[in-house]
Amino acid sequence: ELAALCRAAGVPLVLDVAQALGHVDCDLGAVVAYAPARKWLAGPRGVGFLVMRPTVTAQLSPVLPPSLFDDDGAGVDHARWYESHDAHVAGRVGLVVALGEHLAAGPDRVRARLAALGRATRERLDGRGGWTVVEPLDEPTAITTLRPPEGVGVPATAARLAAEHGVLVTPVGRERARGELTGPVLRVSPHVDATVADLDALAVALAR
Repeated sequence: ELAALCRAAGVPLVLDVAQALGHVDCDLGAVVAYAPARKWLAGPRGVGFLVMRPTVTAQLSPVLPPSLFDDDGAGVDHARWYESHDAHVAGRVGLVVALGEHLAAGPDRVRARLAALGRATRERLDGRGGWTVVEPLDEPTAITTLRPPEGVGVPATAARLAAEHGVLVTPVGRERARGELTGPVLRVSPHVDATVADLDALAVALAR
């Protein structure tokens, strides 16, 4: 809906798709999109990408002058005009490998799997140990947000799950979204290789 409003108003839409690419459909008609290689693509840290439509790149000035390239930049990949020669080559290779694996697995299949994992997570965790799930049961995402029961510390719970059960979850403080959060919450984000047994183990650990 926001993308449609932007198109109607002629406002350029710039999207941070860090939590979306490899997770949900990102084809929303944005003029610019960017993300790191990590998170749902499972690529390396320290590298990412920026995608711009030609209508945007035509208005930009290169970071490096075209004279540094052969023929004053003619025939050079346009993206090279906006980056340094001091590149994280190993990270770029890792990003390409991660993208290749994602495409080979099938983006639609990955999205369906993650949505199913999200539903299974919410089914198992809602009400467990007094924790309450925020998202609707059929929200098409693997991310699940949990509100804590009265008197239970979110950071302490995240630390306990990591130390005692080897489960990594994210404690989210109110400062992350002051307009929406009334207190800290716990975020659970099972990836595509998570199993139902993993979710059952988390449910048991959360209730202790």
